[in-house]
Amino acid sequence: LSIPLFTAGNVQRSITSAKINVERAKLNQLQTNNNLYQSIAQSVTNYQAAQKDYDADLAAMEAQKESFGYADKRFQEGLLNTVDYLNLKNNLIAAESNLLQSKYRLWLRLKILEFYQGKPLQF
Repeated sequence: LSIPLFTAGNVQRSITSAKINVERAKLNQLQTNNNLYQSIAQSVTNYQAAQKDYDADLAAMEAQKESFGYADKRFQEGLLNTVDYLNLKNNLIAAESNLLQSKYRLWLRLKILEFYQGKPLQF
């Protein structure tokens, strides 16, 4: 036996529960949007930092290349010993390695930004 008078409380609780679930879904969507915005903002910051690192490593590599050029001439003339020459050559190699790492780090950060822009990933 079902009496409609007594089910009114259940219906009201179901309606209230549904309203709460709708509000919860809206809050979840807002949280997801905020997380996405934060990820995009962090990606932009990472790209800008990678660009600055690349520029600094490029300048350092150019300076090391110039320094090694002078050292090579001095070494050819016998004015520089082998240890110092090899030390400067190792510094140049390290600078080139840092530049290459910065280049690919910058490229990766750019691809991440392109992904967020909806561009297809192409390598």
